[in-house]
Parts: sequence; structure tokens; C-alpha cells
Amino acid sequence: MLIPSRRAGHSIRLVVVIIPTLCIFYFLSQPTAGQGDQLAGIQYENTSALQAKEPFPGLETVKFWQELLDGLLKNGPTSPQITTPQRAKKSHFDPKLQAPDHVYQPPNLIHLRDEDRDSMKKSHNGFISRVRDMSARLPFKRRSRGVVMTTGESHLGIAITSLLMLRQTGCSLPVQLFLEDHTENTRHVCEGILGNLDVECLSFEAIFSTTPNMPRISMFQFKVFSLLFSSFQDILFLDVDAFPVHDPEALFEREPFTSHGLVTWPDFWLPTVSPTFYEITDTPVPVLNSSSRSSESGILLYNKAKHADSLLLAAYYNYYGPRHYYPLLSQGADGEGDKETFLQSALVLGKPAYSVKTNVGAVGRRFNGTPRSSALKQADPAHDWELTKARENHGWFPMLAGGGGNKGKIHARCLFIHHNQVKIDIRRIAGTLGTVMHKDEQGQYTRLWGRQKGLARTAGYDVERAMWKEVLRAICQASLVEECKKLREFFIKVFIDGAEQKG
Repeated sequence: MLIPSRRAGHSIRLVVVIIPTLCIFYFLSQPTAGQGDQLAGIQYENTSALQAKEPFPGLETVKFWQELLDGLLKNGPTSPQITTPQRAKKSHFDPKLQAPDHVYQPPNLIHLRDEDRDSMKKSHNGFISRVRDMSARLPFKRRSRGVVMTTGESHLGIAITSLLMLRQTGCSLPVQLFLEDHTENTRHVCEGILGNLDVECLSFEAIFSTTPNMPRISMFQFKVFSLLFSSFQDILFLDVDAFPVHDPEALFEREPFTSHGLVTWPDFWLPTVSPTFYEITDTPVPVLNSSSRSSESGILLYNKAKHADSLLLAAYYNYYGPRHYYPLLSQGADGEGDKETFLQSALVLGKPAYSVKTNVGAVGRRFNGTPRSSALKQADPAHDWELTKARENHGWFPMLAGGGGNKGKIHARCLFIHHNQVKIDIRRIAGTLGTVMHKDEQGQYTRLWGRQKGLARTAGYDVERAMWKEVLRAICQASLVEECKKLREFFIKVFIDGAEQKG
């Protein structure tokens, strides 16, 4: 069922709201200066529209889900669970060990009996037939767009941090946040701070309860269903720990999204898909080289009108992911999960998809001389497209963002941060401070992201400073006195005193 985004005349009963939620809600209701002004009690235009929607899930969505589940259950693999004989070594997929522009073919670490491979092929073909029949009926609101995220109750504080950063860019896109289920705790958060941020909370349980025969799913499997059940046609999907550094709405109006309808971002590793997967799906093996990369699914752009069929196929790969398709697509490599399912489903159906060419970058700092990553930075796909076309059409590069001149690899400007290593949980900040407040050999506090001069130059502002300003403002307007004191000390030493010393 729908958890309302806000309720007119709602009064907050302090005695029943947990302190972190109360603190954040109170803080956001106070007038502030600068970029924070847009977050303080603002009434977004889209909120009234969300209130006018039919309850979630609507009858059309329920009927479609029941039909989809029937197709999933009737065409599931009957072969035994697939396992990799050994966990993949990094050397299998490490691009540093490849010669430049060397032809690359992923190793085949998955070996199936002929009868098991043929059985999976038959089941796969059966579901493809259902996809072609169902795809035109995938329900969504035409010409709508928004941001989609999914999380459990324990990670709501991480989502709040990312959503604050989304809104501080000036982005007014509506957000649909899918929760596994809803509790009194999540209801208070959704009706309070998330409602003020124009976030609509939706419950998977509300729709999955209509099919009690459905086997339980978990973790990575939820992402594809948030994309399917969202009412938006054009979707920017963000992992709960990912956020943009500029308003991303223009991406929907620009290449490569306008022509492809699906944009994916790279991981660090070479492609990991087993050749056995292409045998099962009757798909030609892609031509790859040492510049090719596997997918990192923390950020996705989807046009459901163009990719209804490939999204349904991605649902199949995720529904049967843990036992069959995750091993086939990742072969035990780092991050095995849903990460390859979206791009590969488009490839299998011959649908257009654009893979960002700019390599993923790490942001972090050093511990005793050893690099320690905190987050990933991902490129602006529109700028990446421009550079790619310049190389294809003219054999040269315009001046690359962040340096690099006119030679070398494509290096588009950064647009997204994916905080995949150190989670900034605004509701449980005390548990993060020990990691954040690190001192170097000289006894000075250091930035969590290290010295990101290139990011600050292309973003036009200090992104890490902006993130900590939002977090600090939240906890210090509340009764989290000790956390406020510690984080303020860190903020002043690093972002005020440190900046003055370098100035």
C-alpha cells in the first residue's frame, strides 16, 4: 500500500518518534541559508500530484505482476544450482594485466552438462516468448520521469543523506523509494523528512502479498522490481548510497539516452560474462578488448517505453539470479549480483544500450601510505557521448575534463558519487565517525575523499564539503550533542582551517 508522502495538518508526537528521526525532521523544518534553503519545509509542486494518485499497487499493476510471476514460475531453470569451481581470481578480470587494445575473451569458469545447458536454453526461450507478449502491457504513466531508489529500514539514513545531496543540486524530480515493507518507524520517516523532500514511499510487500505463492527474494533482486513497479516512464535509478553532483534531469533530454533508452556505467573489471551464458541465450559473443568493462549497476537510466521487454528479461535473470544467472554473468568476480543483468538483457534482445566509456574512478585517502577507497565517481554520460563521437568521427579528442590533453582514454567530467565503501548514515552517524575522523602521520584530520581537485574543478564546488555540511547541519540542530561536537571539530579542521591554510 502507499505510504503517503505527507499528510495535511499532521502533528508530530514527539514521545513516539525515535530521536534520530525527530532530530532530522526538526532540523529540516528550520530556516537555513544558502543551498539548504530549498530543503527547509519547501512545498514541491509534485507533492499534490502524488497525493492524487490511486493507491499502490493499482489494479493494473497487480494484474500485470500476477501474469509476470506466472511466466517466471512456469519457465524457471530446472537444472541444478550453478556454482563456480573456484572463486574467480582478480587476475582473470584485471585490465592492468591486458595489453592495450588487446582482444579480450572472458574465461569460461562455468561448465555445465549438455543436458543442463539445453534445459536452461529451453526455459529461457519459453520466457522470451512470454516477454514478447507482455511487454506492450507494462504499466507506467506515459511521459513521466523521476528518480527511483530501493532500501530496507536499516538503510533509510543512508537514503536520507543521498536525497539531501540530490535536492541540494536543485533537482526537483519526484522520487519513488521502494521499501521491502513498512513499519511505524518507516511511516514516520516517510511522512516527515522524506515527504518534505518530495519522496513517495512504496512497499514491495503491498504487491508481493497479492501472490502468496511467490518464493522469497532478497538483496540484489529487489532493484529490478522497483524499476518495473515504478509509475515513471523515464527513470534515473540510484542505489541508496549514490547521488549526483549536479541536477541530472537534463540527461533525459540528451544523447545517449534519447536514442538508446538505457545507459549503464562501468565497474573496474573486464567483462565477466561466461561464454556459456551466450550459448544458453543464443546470442553472439560480443567483440571485446582490454578497454571493455563490466557493469556497475548503482546508477541506471531507463526508458521503459523502449525497454519494457529487456526490463522483463532482466527480471527473469534476477529472479533466478542467486542459483543460476548471477554465477553465469559474474563467475564469482567481485560484486557478483544484479550488476550485469540489465545490460545483458538488452544485448540478448538486440535492444540499444549505451555503456559509458569513461572509466570508473575511486575517491579516498591513504592509511599509513596505503590507498583506501571511500566511494566511486562516475561520469556524465552526455559528456562521455560527446567525447566518444568526437573520437569516432574525427579520430581526436576535444580537451578532456580534468586534464589529459587530446590523447589517451575518454575522460568525461564526473556527475555521480557512489558511496559504496563508507556508508554515510545520517540516522546512525555515531557508528561512522570512527572511520571518518582519521588523522594522518602529522596528526591532522584528512578528507574522506582525499584531495579531489579535479572533481571540485569540474563540479564547480567542493562536493565533499557540501555533503558534510548537510550531515553536520542535521545532527547539530538536534540533541545528538556528542556526535555534533566531534563532527564539527572534523569539519572545521578539514574544511575551514585546512582551506584557510592552503589559501
